[in-house]
Amino acid sequence: MSYLLIDDGNTRLKWTMASTTGQLSVVKQIPSDSKLETVWDGNEKPSAIFISSVGSEKHKHDLINFFENKWHMSPSFISSPAKGFGVTNAYHQPERLGCDRWAAMIAAYHSTQSAVLVVDAGTALTIDAIDNGGQHLGGLISPGLGLSQTVLASGTNIDFDVADTTSPYLFSQTTEQGIASGTHYALTSLIDYAYRKLDEQFSNSASKPTCYLTGGDAEQIKETLQCPYIYEASLVLKGLALIATEA
Repeated sequence: MSYLLIDDGNTRLKWTMASTTGQLSVVKQIPSDSKLETVWDGNEKPSAIFISSVGSEKHKHDLINFFENKWHMSPSFISSPAKGFGVTNAYHQPERLGCDRWAAMIAAYHSTQSAVLVVDAGTALTIDAIDNGGQHLGGLISPGLGLSQTVLASGTNIDFDVADTTSPYLFSQTTEQGIASGTHYALTSLIDYAYRKLDEQFSNSASKPTCYLTGGDAEQIKETLQCPYIYEASLVLKGLALIATEA
C-alpha cells in the first residue's frame, strides 16, 4: 500500500509517494501550469491520493478529471480542521486557514512537540506560531520575494529587469541590486522579528522555539537569517503523509 501526495502550490506542483508508515520517496516537481498528461507515466497506482492545493477551482477539477481518467480514482483534497495531530487551529473559521499552512504546521509540531515557528517562503510568505502545547497562536501573510519585486516593478516608473534582482547586497550600487536587497531583507527581517517575539513569549521555557523553513524561496533567503532554523523543503508533503497514514 502506498500514497501519492501532492503539494499543489501557486508556482510549483510537488509530489512524492509515501509508505503506510509515512516514509517519503523521491520528491519531484513541475511548474503548476504544466500539462499533466505524462507527469505520472510509469508511476505505480497508489492506494489513495492526497492533495494540498491552493490553486484555482479549475485546476482542482483538472486534477480530479486527470486521476479519474488515469486510475479511476478520486483524490482527497485536504482542508484545515479545528484540531488535529496535537495542533489546535487559531482561526475562528478553521477552514479559512490555507491547507498548505496546516500541513506544514502539523509536520513541524509533530517533529518538535514544542513551540515552533513555521515559515513558508513561496509566492506568499506565511509565518505561523505554535506554542509548547500545540496551540496555534496565529500567523501572518506577506508578499513573497518574487511578488514583492513584481509589484515594485509595476508600481513605479523605475526601468529594471526583475529577473536580475537576485543578489542580496545590503548597500547596493545598482537599481537591480537595490531592489534585490530591499525585498530580500524585508522578508528575512520579518522572519527574524517573528522568531524573536515568539522566543520572548517563551523565555521561561527550558528550550528555545524551533523555526522550520520551507518554500521555493527558502534556499535563497536562508543564509541571511539571524534566527536558528531547520530547512525542510518537503514540510507540506510530510504533513500530508501524516494525514494519509491516519485516514
